Amino acid sequence: MGEGQTLGGRLQNARERQGLSISDVAKLSGLQKKTLMNWGLDRTEPRSNRLIQLAGVLGVQAAFLLYGEGRDAPRHIDPGKKSKRHLQIFRHNSKRWPAMF
Repeated sequence: MGEGQTLGGRLQNARERQGLSISDVAKLSGLQKKTLMNWGLDRTEPRSNRLIQLAGVLGVQAAFLLYGEGRDAPRHIDPGKKSKRHLQIFRHNSKRWPAMF
């Protein structure tokens, strides 16, 4: 499978399209860098709650990360605005999480 055809490839593509490093995603999501690296390399897969959390940080739908369907990541955000924008996305999506379970 080529890059982007696996969960790890889609995670990496979404992260790069947002202009985020693994460290950035770790800080925004509260996940460990090692965990994110393992997911990005398809060594392990996230549980559903973590996948939804990560999708919120990356600005994509969980279905996109899982299957490549649904809303893809928007193009790169200005680096000066990315942290503020991602925190807004994260906070907005975190309000909806409890209703999803």
